[in-house]
Amino acid sequence: MRIQPIVAAIALVAAAQPAALAQEVLTFDQALAIAEQNSLPVAVSEAKLAQSQSQIQQTYAGLYPQLSMTSSAISYRMIDAGASAGLGMGGLGGLGGLGGLGGLGGLSSLSGLGGAPGTYNLLQTSLSLSQVLFDGFQTADALKIADASVKMNQVDIDNQRRKAGYDAANAYLQVLRAEGLRDVSLTAVRQAQAHVEAAQIRERAGTGTRFDVLQAESQLASVQGQLRSTTNSVELARLNLSTVLGQPIDNRLVSSALNLPSMGFGLQDDPSPAVANRPELQ
Repeated sequence: MRIQPIVAAIALVAAAQPAALAQEVLTFDQALAIAEQNSLPVAVSEAKLAQSQSQIQQTYAGLYPQLSMTSSAISYRMIDAGASAGLGMGGLGGLGGLGGLGGLGGLSSLSGLGGAPGTYNLLQTSLSLSQVLFDGFQTADALKIADASVKMNQVDIDNQRRKAGYDAANAYLQVLRAEGLRDVSLTAVRQAQAHVEAAQIRERAGTGTRFDVLQAESQLASVQGQLRSTTNSVELARLNLSTVLGQPIDNRLVSSALNLPSMGFGLQDDPSPAVANRPELQ
């Protein structure tokens, strides 16, 4: 087995480590903030909350005075020629002659002014104002339902935010775990490489056998397979973190400096706050 390509690969990985120090670092707190900002369930819950709040405004609107307008067209056909002539002179209940009829905006087909019958189309518009005085407590019940919906959506938003933070923290820690296993595999490859070189030196010096060299090379091949597996695990973990965050992390380093809160709970502590904060109970 040739060891030069293996040495070159290890040297390439080692040389890339100092250059990576200049890359942008993704901290644990940044990951949690990005996950909450880009979380689709959080956005859906916020939209439901806005809908519930608008339902309250819509329910209140039913208590305000309601103004309505109706329009209808009326058609008159004058059979009497004298009535048609009288209409031209300002008759028909004080419409005020041709000028008054034109002001209504709905009189057309003005024919027969010279004594022949004619058809007249009139547009009638009416306004009405209504006010609810008593609705059998329907509005009050609708407001109670809408207010309960607002509270439920607020609890759901908090729950979705906690879930987004938990998923982001889990994915972040999985990346750190995968990178740690990869580093262990890389160290094992370097040690196996040194064992191969030592076995070859002993073989050339006559103090070792060819079997020792083959055994060391077999061990090197095994740990190289582990290195490839852990490297793939790192890539999968980073892809999963990108999916949870809702944006690609590209080549940003994942910082191992975690600022995790310390939480302690014993059997002697009062469990009522923990029970009250359960979202399904709320």
